[in-house]
Amino acid sequence: LGGLTRSFALDATIISGQSKDSQCSLVFGGWDGTMTLSCSGGVITADTTTCVEACGPQSLPVLLGGTAYEHPVTTWTADGSTYSFPCSDLDSLFTGNVVATCNGNTLLSNVEGC
Repeated sequence: LGGLTRSFALDATIISGQSKDSQCSLVFGGWDGTMTLSCSGGVITADTTTCVEACGPQSLPVLLGGTAYEHPVTTWTADGSTYSFPCSDLDSLFTGNVVATCNGNTLLSNVEGC
């Protein structure tokens, strides 16, 4: 996944010919989605095609009222989801919310709500 290889302990037995879903983030920090673990002849393989990079803690650049700000984001945000915070966190003259959207592993800011 993302050029990374990981070994990890399973929390349950997978019988040959069966599969089990597991959260990508449990094995690959910073990734979101579900991977499928399959067992065939005692060998377990992981299908990670539905895993996507999440947006991790980072500094979010925001341009508000002609001034550039950096807003610290301390939590993980799933790909395609949004994160919002008050515009007044950046400048007390503004009301409403800045909305950040996770795109790949990058947060993009939108200040239309300010």
